[in-house]
Amino acid sequence: MNKLLLAIQFYTRIPIPFALNYSKEETKRATKYLSLIGLIPALVMILTYHISLIILNTWSSLILSLITSTLVTGAFHEDGFIDSLDGLGGGWTKEDKLKIMKDSRVGSYGLIGYVLMILLKLSLYAQIKENILAYSFILVSVLARQVPITLTRFLNYVRGDETSKSNQYIDKLSFVDHGTAWVITILISLGAWQVLLKGQHFLLLLPIITLIVLIILIAFYYKKQLGGYTGDLLGASEQISEIYILLSIISITHFFY
Repeated sequence: MNKLLLAIQFYTRIPIPFALNYSKEETKRATKYLSLIGLIPALVMILTYHISLIILNTWSSLILSLITSTLVTGAFHEDGFIDSLDGLGGGWTKEDKLKIMKDSRVGSYGLIGYVLMILLKLSLYAQIKENILAYSFILVSVLARQVPITLTRFLNYVRGDETSKSNQYIDKLSFVDHGTAWVITILISLGAWQVLLKGQHFLLLLPIITLIVLIILIAFYYKKQLGGYTGDLLGASEQISEIYILLSIISITHFFY
């Protein structure tokens, strides 16, 4: 419970009203609950969407859903996506890329990429049928958060300074903790998939298998660019995975609805 609450405190803006048993090791191990924490912004999106839909149209309701979700997480992953685009797009050497990514200012690569990503995400959500949209919110939010967890298992953290804000939270999970994270992700995903595809559980293998392929491709790219990962790159991987999972839902449900 302590690890779960630490994960809520770190990965969302929800305040925990009592003291927790904080330590570097405890906080690192709390990462295994990241996909479970994905339920929080997903439920906020569902609630916002259905309340907004009473007086607003679909597009306005979707925009408000994304706004409230971003407020709950503090744009945690979006910030990493923006910084990653600035660093990878604007830097020539590894050192330049890392320096740009740590700069608090937003560059043209990050701004343009973020705007295009949000527009694409909204347009994809708008294509999902309303009766399965809530379950899509859950599947996207939970499954995408498993990607950065897996990347930390197979890549090294490239920032060497111990003062790095992310270094105290990010580390390779043990085999058991990493397995626990995958079990949590798959169980929640199966629940959402049960409704999305009317019990066609075996079809969940398609997005999961291809998601693993996506993880491998991202890992190779990060390895080539920087030799490993940073906290910003993990946030970027989560956002890229959200787009991929939305595309998977649209592609697969197209043949069942």
